[in-house]
Amino acid sequence: MTTEELRDKICEILDANKAESIKIIDFNNESSVADYFVICTAKGLPHLKSLAEELDEKMDKEYGVTPIHSEGMRGSKWALLDYGDVIVHIFEENTRMYYSIETLWGNGKNVTDYVPKK
Repeated sequence: MTTEELRDKICEILDANKAESIKIIDFNNESSVADYFVICTAKGLPHLKSLAEELDEKMDKEYGVTPIHSEGMRGSKWALLDYGDVIVHIFEENTRMYYSIETLWGNGKNVTDYVPKK
């Protein structure tokens, strides 16, 4: 699976599970951290946990891809799943606004909204 296919599958799973405001930061090979960040908002803490668990489970079962590292899967206001070239950030709404990583990492550049394919 290419990095772009991985990014798209992650976004599709998050979208299917009602994640809000899905954004993609494309680092254009300018970062050693990752090629892409996928960022989304959960409707609350149970939804955040559900999104992280569903993403983890579906990526593993359907594509044989597991995160290299994950954090915040239980009781946190921010979950991170690191798939190597694609790092996923799932936030509770106020936490997302507080950290504003789209600005921190993207400086407003190369940040796009996820648009589902029809």
